[in-house]
Amino acid sequence: MLPDLAWMIIPIGPIHIQVWGLFVALGILVALLVSKQYARQRQLNEQLIVDGAFWIVLVALLGSRVWYVLTEWQQFAGRMLDVLKVWQGGMSFSGGLVGAALAGFIYFHYKKVKVLEYVDILLYVLPLGLAVGRLGCFFIFDHPGTVTDFFLGEVYYVDGLVRHNHGLYLVIDGAILFSLFTYLRF
Repeated sequence: MLPDLAWMIIPIGPIHIQVWGLFVALGILVALLVSKQYARQRQLNEQLIVDGAFWIVLVALLGSRVWYVLTEWQQFAGRMLDVLKVWQGGMSFSGGLVGAALAGFIYFHYKKVKVLEYVDILLYVLPLGLAVGRLGCFFIFDHPGTVTDFFLGEVYYVDGLVRHNHGLYLVIDGAILFSLFTYLRF
């Protein structure tokens, strides 16, 4: 059993950095750096990866919020301004993935390059970025599961019970997928 590892903020003087957001940003950065290196190895335009990443991340974040609002509409009905309060949480991986895919295909098609060559690079690093980003979910225990006596169970800070921390499993999943992709690449 893991101890209560809940870690929500990093206080630096008057500034409070949200752990979840920090790890999501680190995941994006790590994935971008690895994708640039992979593009260089495949003799593709690294700058297109960087420029495309801006639009892909932007539309992914928007899609993530929109999908969350649509699937959790009861939270927002009658309080439309709450849709803009992203600091209160509420993102959806599904919406982010759809948004990222649309933005990527449109961007690379607009640049008149072989879309699938660039998408291949981005899909290769996606599990790595997700693994790093999901560390934020793990630390804030954002996805508590059922009560368990499994050795990876963690004491949930809200009720004191040992529960599955799905954020940890998503980190492990991303790391295994990226390792598998890397193995298959060589």
